[in-house]
Amino acid sequence: MPVYRVVLFRLKKDAPAAQVEQFITESKEGGRKIPGVLSLEVGPALDMQRTQGYDMGIFLQLETQEHLKSFAKDPHHLRLAKVILDMRNEYLRIEDSMTCANKYARIALRSTWLSNMFH
Repeated sequence: MPVYRVVLFRLKKDAPAAQVEQFITESKEGGRKIPGVLSLEVGPALDMQRTQGYDMGIFLQLETQEHLKSFAKDPHHLRLAKVILDMRNEYLRIEDSMTCANKYARIALRSTWLSNMFH
């Protein structure tokens, strides 16, 4: 059963734009190569009025809970986690698995969240 991880960040005001862009690029390129990753989206919020101050987000879909556990230990993930630590004030992380019965809720969650958060 797929597992979903959503992480929202409030970036520091002085976070260098070039460093944020590099984080986004490296997350997309390297993160999608990690075993078990089915999809990965990373980017800034489109409409700051609707994000409660969270200005960047990650939407990750993995094959199983075991893949989530191995993702958390992956060297690429750990390196980028250290990079974002210096650029963020706070974060909110949600992990969930949804059954096929919740297919439409999952589609709605993903499409609404992505359209609100990403370019």
